[in-house]
Amino acid sequence: MEPLPTSVDCCVIGAGSAGLTALKNLREEGFTSAIALDERPVSGGLWAFTEDPTKTSALRSTVANLSKQFSCYTDWPFAKDVPDHPSSSDIHEYLDSYADHFGLRPHIKCGVEVRRILRNADGTRWNIFWKFVEGEEAEEKLLEADKVIIANGKWNQPSVPKLEGIEAFRGTIVHSQAFKNASEYKGKRVLVVGFSQSGGDTTSELVGVASEIYLSHKYGGIIIRRKNKKGRPTDHVRTRRGATFFSYLESIIPNAADILVSTRLAMYFIQRSAAGGVYPSSWGLNPKMPISRGAGVVMNEYLFDNLHSGKVNILPAIARIHEPDDPSSKGNAVELIDGTVIENIDAIIFATGYVNTPYSSLLPQNDPTAQDPDIAAEWSKVAGRDGLPLFRLFWHMFDLEHPTSLAFVGQVSAGAAAFSMFDVQSIAVAQVFAGKYTLPPKDEMRLLTRKQNEYTVMKRRGGPILPGLVPLRGLLDFLDDAAGTGLREHVSYIGKGALKSWWWSFKNWRLSRVIMGGVDTPFLWRLFDGRRKKWEGAEEAIWEANGRL
Repeated sequence: MEPLPTSVDCCVIGAGSAGLTALKNLREEGFTSAIALDERPVSGGLWAFTEDPTKTSALRSTVANLSKQFSCYTDWPFAKDVPDHPSSSDIHEYLDSYADHFGLRPHIKCGVEVRRILRNADGTRWNIFWKFVEGEEAEEKLLEADKVIIANGKWNQPSVPKLEGIEAFRGTIVHSQAFKNASEYKGKRVLVVGFSQSGGDTTSELVGVASEIYLSHKYGGIIIRRKNKKGRPTDHVRTRRGATFFSYLESIIPNAADILVSTRLAMYFIQRSAAGGVYPSSWGLNPKMPISRGAGVVMNEYLFDNLHSGKVNILPAIARIHEPDDPSSKGNAVELIDGTVIENIDAIIFATGYVNTPYSSLLPQNDPTAQDPDIAAEWSKVAGRDGLPLFRLFWHMFDLEHPTSLAFVGQVSAGAAAFSMFDVQSIAVAQVFAGKYTLPPKDEMRLLTRKQNEYTVMKRRGGPILPGLVPLRGLLDFLDDAAGTGLREHVSYIGKGALKSWWWSFKNWRLSRVIMGGVDTPFLWRLFDGRRKKWEGAEEAIWEANGRL
C-alpha cells in the first residue's frame, strides 16, 4: 500500500459526501497538504454499495429522497442526463466526478482505520494514530496534523431496541444496515420494525419476495412521494421565501412550525397532495409528534399503495416476543401493545436508525458528547432520545476547547439538503481554520452551546427529532457570516442586511424572483462576492435548475 505522509496541515476523517467536500474546501483555502482518510476501500461513504453487513450503504435500488436540483454541492451540479431523483449509483458517480474535477483523488487515502486522535505533548498539533485495514502492516502508525475535521458520518452504529423475549427468538434478526438482498427472505413472514426511511425502502424491496410483510411503528408518521401528481419533484415547492419566513417565525415562536404543520387541515392537505391519499384510521399512522421535526417522514413512491393493497400490513409498536402457542411452529409470536398477537414470524428487520459513533474512544481527550452534568441529567430523562447522544459543540461543528483546529462536519440537522449543508459547513470551518473568520470567545460559545442543547432537550420531550437539531435561522446566519457568502445582504429581506437585500432585489428583480420563489438551489451560496471562492457558473446553474423561468 502507498505510505501515508507523517505530517499534514489538515486531516479529514472520512471520505464520504461530507469528507469529500471538506477536503475540497480546505485545499481551496490554501491547506495544500490536506488529506482525507477512510477505512472503506473506496470513497463515497454509504453511497458506495457494499455487501458487508457491518457497513451502512444504500441499496442498489435506492433512489435519492431529494431532487438533484435541491440536493447537490454548491458549485457542482449533477449531469443533465441524470434523472431528477438520482439512483444510488448515480450519486456515487456524482461523488467520483466531484473528486476528479477538483483534483482530490491523490489526497484521499482509503483502507485506513483511524484508531484515536490525541493532542500532542506541547498542545500544538494533533497526533492521529492509524493503521491499514488490510495487509501485513498491523502496527499503529502516527500522522501529525495541525487541524482535524471529523466527517465520518452518523450512520455507523445500529440502534436496536431492547424487546422483552427477543433473546429466545428462533428466526433471523438483523438491523437494516445488514439488509442487502431481499432474496434471502423469499417465502418468509417478515416483520420490519420502524416507520423510517430505511423501513419504507426495506418493505418495498420485500414486496413480491416475502410471503407476508409487516411494518411496525411507534410514533406514526407521514408518507411523501418524491414527485407530486403533476410529475414535479415534491421538494420544488420549498421556496427560499417560504423557508425564510418559517425560520424567522421559529426564531420568535420556537414551536410555531410544529403547530402549523400539525393541524388537522395541514395533515389532510399533506396526505392528499403528497402521500397519495388520506390514511385510513385503521392504520393508526397520524403522527404522534410534529413532522416538522424531520423524524417519521418517509419518502417512498410505493409505501402508500402497498399499505392500501395489503401487500404490507401496518402494525402498532411491539410489546414483547414470546414462544408461539403452537409448539410445531417454526417461528415466534409477536405481541403488540394493543394485545394483538402475530404468529409465525420468521425474521425481524430493525429499521430503527443509528446511534452516533462512540467518540469517547476516537477522541478520548475531546469527546464531543461529554455534557455538563445538569444537561446530561435532563437529557437522560427524555423518553424519546433513543440512545442518541447530545453534542457539546459550537453550532454542532466546533470543539469548545480547540475550536480553531478541531471541527465536525455532518452532525447538524437543519431541515436542509445534506450535500449543500456539508459543503457550507466545511466552507465555514475552512474559513475559521485559515484565520479568515474569528469565532466568539470560548465563554460565549459555551453559553450558546448550552442554550442550543436546552432547546434540543425541550424539543425532544415532545417526541423524536433528528439528532443535531439547532435553530435554523441562527445556524444559517452563522454560516453566512463564517463562510463569508454575502447571502443575507442580498436575499434576506428580514433582519440584518434587509435594506441592502431589498435594494439588490429591486435592481435584479428577474433573478430575485427565481431565487425567492423558484427551486431553492444550493448554488446561491456561491453566487455573490465574499471571502469564500465565488463560482462564476452559479447564476447559470440557478436558471438551469429552474428551467430558465
